[in-house]
Amino acid sequence: MKYWTSCQNLSDSFQLVENKLGARYIKTKDGDLAMVIKNAGYIPRSGLFIAETIDKCCIVNGKSVLDIGTGEIGFLAHFALFKGANRVVGSDLDMGAIQHACQAETSSKKIEWAVSDVYDNITPERFDFIISNPPQMPSLNINSLHDYGGLDGREIILKILYGAGNYLSMSGRIIILCFDFLGIDRRTNDHPSIQEIGNILGYKFKILRREVREVRKGGETEKNIGWIEKIYPRYKFIKNNCDNSIHNLLVIELQKRR
Repeated sequence: MKYWTSCQNLSDSFQLVENKLGARYIKTKDGDLAMVIKNAGYIPRSGLFIAETIDKCCIVNGKSVLDIGTGEIGFLAHFALFKGANRVVGSDLDMGAIQHACQAETSSKKIEWAVSDVYDNITPERFDFIISNPPQMPSLNINSLHDYGGLDGREIILKILYGAGNYLSMSGRIIILCFDFLGIDRRTNDHPSIQEIGNILGYKFKILRREVREVRKGGETEKNIGWIEKIYPRYKFIKNNCDNSIHNLLVIELQKRR
């Protein structure tokens, strides 16, 4: 604690800390992983959720990991390396994000970084895990590369699934964080669910974790609720006791059938 001038718990496993110079870091509670946040940068709260899920449900120690959409601190890539992965590749379409991620932590140089639209600049090879916290907000407008997932929000998720066959090992796993309104384990419009698509592609589907999330006032989900309910008419946001809309955040696993 001598090094940190302030400390705030973000979850069961992570803290937000600040040093004497005012730099903010996301730090693990039980280890020395500390990733510096860009000035005016964001805290990857959904990234915390998927990281804790991976820690509880997946053994990445000694495995190879591809993190698609790694973000501006390369959060999941750094976490996979911290948990013992023997090789980690972190990719993102945003060059600025990669430029910060590749120096966000003392271990950053041990990770291979790539500016890539999903697999475009990734050499076809076999990974034990493909992990992703992808942009997936359905929207009529491209507002942010880190939010926009196409008109239906599924654009990047489907690119990951359809291209994964060239990048996964024999028993490889895809771990993705998804919003439930996109039609993950059930249809929320007339199109097949992500589970159905995974089955067609030869994957076993499993929900590793589910959590209710409140729609943040002024956030991207609230701004797009009307559009979401239009393109996913079988899905209706419900209200909690505080009269705020809620939905479910899912971490799903798709594993190759042998």
